[in-house]
Amino acid sequence: MSVSETISSTGLSTLQTLLTRANLSNTFTDSNSVTIFTPSDEAFAAAGSSTNTTTPELQNLLLNHIIPDFKGYLPKLKDGAKYTTMAGSEITITVRNNAYFVNGVQITSPNTITANGVAHVINGVS
Repeated sequence: MSVSETISSTGLSTLQTLLTRANLSNTFTDSNSVTIFTPSDEAFAAAGSSTNTTTPELQNLLLNHIIPDFKGYLPKLKDGAKYTTMAGSEITITVRNNAYFVNGVQITSPNTITANGVAHVINGVS
């Protein structure tokens, strides 16, 4: 499935809305070999005002959830590994008691296969 279809099928309606608002739907769908950390609707609700930003700020926030040119299936993500996001920021993977975290935010639903990579649902906005 495409990333958009994956987002729709997993009920991540807030992410879909924000991608559309930030004009990034095609970026998520057209990128090759990506790992996407998709915050749940609850995570976006808890983040509150951080999602009510201007378009460039929202684009940066969303692009910080994509690792380009890497398909990071679990358990391929290793404790202490660092990756650069599409926005140019660095994220760190932590593994504790067989639970995986991205900058301290837990992966709650791993390894959703998409047409261009893999998506992991996370319980926070990192």
